Amino acid sequence: MQSNRRRIALAALAAALGCAPGMPFESRAPNRLGAWVPESTATVMHTGTSSLDNPTMLVVSDTGQWRTLWTEAWKTSPVFPSVPGFDFVTTSVVVVGLGWRAGPGYEVTIDSVVSYTTGAVLYATSLEPGAHCDISTGTSAPVHMVHAPDHPPVVEWRVSINRRDC
Repeated sequence: MQSNRRRIALAALAAALGCAPGMPFESRAPNRLGAWVPESTATVMHTGTSSLDNPTMLVVSDTGQWRTLWTEAWKTSPVFPSVPGFDFVTTSVVVVGLGWRAGPGYEVTIDSVVSYTTGAVLYATSLEPGAHCDISTGTSAPVHMVHAPDHPPVVEWRVSINRRDC
């Protein structure tokens, strides 16, 4: 008797959730093809003080664009490292820069690139100073550049914002 009640309750719950036996499962999300999480060795530049004053979110896939971006990113730095060389036939550089910020303590990190049949979504995290931090001195222009396999066709850039105490 107890067993029958349990079966009836489970069947009613499954029907209410749309999972009744014999009903096809329907996925509402786009088909996910894969995900890429950059290792630390993929990082080309990760700093809170670049010269990229404007927000920058792009996939660099040719040498000319790469040289221009690298020069712009380092133009106000006292040290200008040589431009890293990449084979842009098989790889690219993914860039997320938040642009100029009043005050120090800002940072951005590329977390992953998830590929779907409709394109790729880049996920990044922005760390910002909390309410009790002194942002009256200095500025920031955080950027993260990673060397990525292939050329992910990023169609959406999702940057989550987290605040931290100083």
